[in-house]
Amino acid sequence: MSTGLANYQAPKLPKRPGRDGEHWWQGLGKGVWAAGILGIVVIGGGVALSVATANNNADKDRYGNTAEAINYCEDKVRGELKAPSTAEFDSSATGSGTYTVTGTVDSQNSFGAMMRSDFQCTVIIDGETQRTSLDSFEQR
Repeated sequence: MSTGLANYQAPKLPKRPGRDGEHWWQGLGKGVWAAGILGIVVIGGGVALSVATANNNADKDRYGNTAEAINYCEDKVRGELKAPSTAEFDSSATGSGTYTVTGTVDSQNSFGAMMRSDFQCTVIIDGETQRTSLDSFEQR
């Protein structure tokens, strides 16, 4: 008489990753792969954005603030002119944080004649604030 245990066969279990010659990654589902690739893309994008922001800030300090300093100074000079809408500027700036802006402006005087004037400004840009002083303004 047999109890039936001699003929018993255990049910076959599905293969698990890392068993029976499989590599660990062969058993991973598509969702896990997609999440992994998405994670790599997000991290790579974050690094790229960080580098771009650092470069942009360096360019802003090198070019943007210089252009802003020139604009602030030219606005100050326009306030001294009889016909500010006729102003044609030739300006340059040196410095970082505190800029010295120098140049010439051609504009009409009160009689309509074009006159050339020399000017110099000091512009201090500190974050979101700025101070501009017109150091000299002389007509030729």
